Amino acid sequence: MEKESAKAIVKVLSILAYIGGAFYILMGLMMILFRNFVGSMMPRYWMMGYTTVPYNIPTGVLAYAFGIAGLIIIAMGIFKIFVAFGLWNCKKWSRIAELVLAVFALVMFPAGTVYGAIVIYLLAFNKTIIKLFRN
Repeated sequence: MEKESAKAIVKVLSILAYIGGAFYILMGLMMILFRNFVGSMMPRYWMMGYTTVPYNIPTGVLAYAFGIAGLIIIAMGIFKIFVAFGLWNCKKWSRIAELVLAVFALVMFPAGTVYGAIVIYLLAFNKTIIKLFRN
């Protein structure tokens, strides 16, 4: 692989990371905005028998947990955008960080698995791309 095509691949990975980070932030915001709705609906589903989770968990606890999960997902999105910026500029640390994020993405079947496998292959085993991050 030539150096220019390796740079183009890294730029594409960076753009995908920007999109992923924006998606995480959007999902986190939605979780925070709709936490009260989800917290009020879950006990009804439990009482109707849709799940085996006990329905005596207070509504406020569910809303609070949903809001905390939303904050965690927003933090992940901000980190993903930070890593995408590093990838765009071929920073050494961003390659390692994206590899770690790609390993976590492997469990998000099916799209995350494909994305994670491709990123791991490109950033860990492609010698031309690895050389880009050494300079």
